[in-house]
Amino acid sequence: GNLVGLTKLNIGSNHLKALPASLADLAQLVKLKINNNEFNIVPPPVLELFALKRLEAYGNEFTAIPSTIAQLSQLTILNMSQNQLRTLPPEIGVLSNITDLRLSHNDLEGLPSEVGGLQSLTLLHLAHNRLEALPPEAGFWSALTELNIATNKMTALPVELGLLTILSRLDMANNDISVPPVEVVMRGPADVVDFMRRICDAKYSGILNLSGKSLKLVNPEIFQIEGLRVLNMSDNLLTWIPDTFHTMTLLTELAVSNNQLSTLPPSLASCEALERLDISGNRT
Repeated sequence: GNLVGLTKLNIGSNHLKALPASLADLAQLVKLKINNNEFNIVPPPVLELFALKRLEAYGNEFTAIPSTIAQLSQLTILNMSQNQLRTLPPEIGVLSNITDLRLSHNDLEGLPSEVGGLQSLTLLHLAHNRLEALPPEAGFWSALTELNIATNKMTALPVELGLLTILSRLDMANNDISVPPVEVVMRGPADVVDFMRRICDAKYSGILNLSGKSLKLVNPEIFQIEGLRVLNMSDNLLTWIPDTFHTMTLLTELAVSNNQLSTLPPSLASCEALERLDISGNRT
């Protein structure tokens, strides 16, 4: 009726369980707040508000986001924190204009690879879920400056995170992450990105330089990089190196100088292509 010219609507905190179909008539609506209600599905009329740029829907009882979310192609801000989401639809990757996505305090166990399509993201909050990993496609979030993945079940970050060169805020507390190692994490997001980028690049160049990173341990995953020819781990705090050189048949150069090593792993003898070995400045 007379409200068709509305551009902003706040109906938050009203114990609502459904919305009338006539809501879809608000064709000029760009900002909608339906937070802190009792919706257990995203109200269908909301998905017909094609001009919508901001949707605040936190604090409801959603268990899923419908695939028709793809119709809201103008969205730049989407907040669905504090719901009961278990999965995301692949179609969410179509929302290439989203800059701010908040999905904290849900039950997400994984993200579809299609999230790589969210290439405008500058802020992504995924804290307090059940995520075990981020997909490699996270490397496409090149505009991302803030990432919160605290309190999940992650053990490693994807090496593609090294492509996020302007990431300045990273919260990964309350996980069990060993890649990157804690001494790198403690030095801040820039060091995390740099560490992961070096590993990412090594997969293509065959050269990995981890010198001067204050490393106390070497992640075994490093020795699983196929085609590694040069490995530099000099100027760290290493007291031992994993005995996992068996598969590194192409390694021609190894530098572990200026560490605290007293022995070298026996499997190093498997590196028949090795031409240069630098172990100076250790305890060997």
